[in-house]
Amino acid sequence: MTSFLGGSGTLAELVWSLFVLVGTIVLFFVGWRVVSRLAQRHAEADPRARSKAVAAVLVSLLLGVGGFVMLANFEAKSEVGLHTTFVKALNQTVGEGDYLEAYKSTFSKPLALGIQQGKLAAAKAALAANPDNASAAKDIVTFSAAINQTNLELATAQATLRILAANHAVWQLVQPHLLANTHAGDEQARGILDAALDPTRITTILPADVACQRDASTLAKQPQLAGFCIVTDGQTQPAAIEHSFRDLHTLQQVPVAEGVPEAYTHLDQFRAQMRSTLSWFVYPGITGLFLAPFAVAGGSILNAAYEPSATVGFKPYPGKAAGLFLLLGAFGVFAIPFGAWTLRDLHKRSLEGQIAL
Repeated sequence: MTSFLGGSGTLAELVWSLFVLVGTIVLFFVGWRVVSRLAQRHAEADPRARSKAVAAVLVSLLLGVGGFVMLANFEAKSEVGLHTTFVKALNQTVGEGDYLEAYKSTFSKPLALGIQQGKLAAAKAALAANPDNASAAKDIVTFSAAINQTNLELATAQATLRILAANHAVWQLVQPHLLANTHAGDEQARGILDAALDPTRITTILPADVACQRDASTLAKQPQLAGFCIVTDGQTQPAAIEHSFRDLHTLQQVPVAEGVPEAYTHLDQFRAQMRSTLSWFVYPGITGLFLAPFAVAGGSILNAAYEPSATVGFKPYPGKAAGLFLLLGAFGVFAIPFGAWTLRDLHKRSLEGQIAL
């Protein structure tokens, strides 16, 4: 229903949501009227009839409004969850995750190198003091290999930063639009990503000097970006050979050119599935929450006035069963027709008597 209030969904879903909304409001007042009349008509047979009618109205409002609020909150949280998954997929596709991991490595690896080099120096000193120290000789081999591996990982991280520098800059432009969590923001982000994939348009989206200034401001702290920006006389100039958005295979092994439209397609599909399920089967069940107290109260009043017949078989009105079915949502789409039939039947049985066997 919040999708309806927001104007999203297909025409059929919007029409159905409008029908459910209007139908629920109308049936609530009909139920109020039917139970009130039952209470007036059978006040002598059931002294608590008026109290039951008032309680039915209050419980109806409590259940219906409370159920709607809870369901609307659930839909909102689900929408946030879908969009978060979508943003993560784009993040991995563009390579921002790889970029940030490499960025962390450029700080953690030098620290690791310092520790490893210190241990290597200690092992060499121990071996020099005692040439027969087998443990020291083994440590030298171990720490030498570890240093080589760490240097390789640091060089790989620095290369990754240079390779993905433009991708990172594009993501910095895209991220604010995605964080808005709106359709307009998502489409603006899509335009930037599509332009970045087009070599003839990337400069209109990501001017080289802007991207260069963005990262050159921290160049002193990030020397690994030296291949991306060149500082001369206080001015930043782009290293053109490094400045290109990479349509790379990321952790998901999906090229950006394929991953971006795929992420948008999945988001639209999941949203449509959730909206359709809520519109056709879940939100209509709220109608049942509004009408269930009327069915229970009406059945209780009728049963209090019930008098068995000695000649014709009758049975008490099953108000609790009808109320329970409505309380459980009446399978969504059936809530409005079943609720309307129940209210009509309550009124009819009040006039004609109980149900014949």
